[in-house]
Amino acid sequence: MDRAAYYEGEWQDDLKHGQGSSVYPSGNSYCGSWVHDKREGRGTMTWASKGQQYCGMWADNMPNGPGEHVWQQGTPGAQTANDAAHVMHNRYVGMFKHGKRHGEGALWYSSAARYEGQWDSDRKQGSGVYIFEDGTVFAGQFTADRPVLQEGAMLGAVDTFAAELPGAAAPAAAAAPGEG
Repeated sequence: MDRAAYYEGEWQDDLKHGQGSSVYPSGNSYCGSWVHDKREGRGTMTWASKGQQYCGMWADNMPNGPGEHVWQQGTPGAQTANDAAHVMHNRYVGMFKHGKRHGEGALWYSSAARYEGQWDSDRKQGSGVYIFEDGTVFAGQFTADRPVLQEGAMLGAVDTFAAELPGAAAPAAAAAPGEG
C-alpha cells in the first residue's frame, strides 16, 4: 500500500526551514528543526517498521551530537502464551557523529548487559566498562568493539560478550540518514 508523504511546518524560499513535521511514504516520520530542507538541530525520527526512534541533535540530515537511540527486539504487539506482549529494547544515550555512535556514551542491551565508555564509528574504542548479565565487570581498554586483554587472560563471560555484539551493531544502518 502506497502512502502519501507530507510536510507540515515552516518554509523559507520553498525549502523546509524552521520547525516542522514530515511523514514519509514508508510511514517513518521526523518532527523537529529544519535548515534549508535538511534535518538540523533538535528533532525526533521514528522508523515505524523497524521499531526504532532517535531523539537528539541533527546535522546535515544525520544524528550528530547528543542523542538517544532506542530500538526494539521482538514484535510490538506480539502475544506470548500468557497474552503478555514480549518486546525488549536496546538503548543508547550519548554522542553521535555522522549518524554513528561516537565519543562518550552508554548502551543498555535488552539482555541486561551494559557498556559505558568511548565509541568510534559505532564500535567500542578506548576506555570503557562492560557489565555482563551475570554482574561480571570488565573495566579497561577496548579496540574494534572488543576488550583488550593481557596475553593469556580470560574474561568470565567471553561468550556472552560476543553474543551482544550483533545486537549492538544492528541499529547503525537505521540511524543513518534517509527517509525510510
